[in-house]
Amino acid sequence: MAAENAGPEPTKVQSFITWHHLEDNQHRIQTILAILAVATILLGIVIEEIQFRGFIPGWSEDCANPEAPRDACYENHHGCFSRPDAAGAVVLECNPPDTDWTALNKIKVANSVMTVLMMYSLYILYRYEANIISLRNHIDFSDPRLLRYSFLQVGLLPWFCMELLLLMVHQLPYVSYDVIVNSSIFSGRPSVYSLDGILGLLMIGRLLQVLRWYRGYLFVKFQSRHFASRLNDEQMSTLLALR
Repeated sequence: MAAENAGPEPTKVQSFITWHHLEDNQHRIQTILAILAVATILLGIVIEEIQFRGFIPGWSEDCANPEAPRDACYENHHGCFSRPDAAGAVVLECNPPDTDWTALNKIKVANSVMTVLMMYSLYILYRYEANIISLRNHIDFSDPRLLRYSFLQVGLLPWFCMELLLLMVHQLPYVSYDVIVNSSIFSGRPSVYSLDGILGLLMIGRLLQVLRWYRGYLFVKFQSRHFASRLNDEQMSTLLALR
């Protein structure tokens, strides 16, 4: 009798994920990417500054040259020496910079770990984008079944691979050497460029993640603009976000 008066059993509430929930999670992942991008760029600058040699005097200004004027020459403590070869051309020869390589490689390892985290976060970001496209196709009835699309099926694979390659560029631990240009193409004297400096300059491309985060922030802040872009099937571009 008591069982009859107890009434119907409570039904289990089925959990589901909305479009808005997916976009919020995607923006959180993009925030992590933007923070890691800034952190790795700053570490890249530190790595280059540790190896920075400063001004390298030419052979005519180097105090190591017996013919250089004593009152106008520069002491060379940077391990790079510009001397004339047998043909009379000025050739630059460099020794490794005098720095704490143990500490430098520890910073490089930390930078590499954050780079791997960025690559994984990028995969999660694109996975959310593919899920959003899948949910959108399901809602628009163009796809009656809610499928889990691959990056290739939704056309995201080329963009994902391009960004992944962009993130792979960073200063590698235990790898460091100089690129010596013994010509006057870039300046009037031979020049030396460290590999870490070149890779650090290329890491500026990671600022794309900061730009993408800012675009997502504007859409999150102005929900009406975001809703209007979806309602009118207009692409959520950076220009639309700034407008």
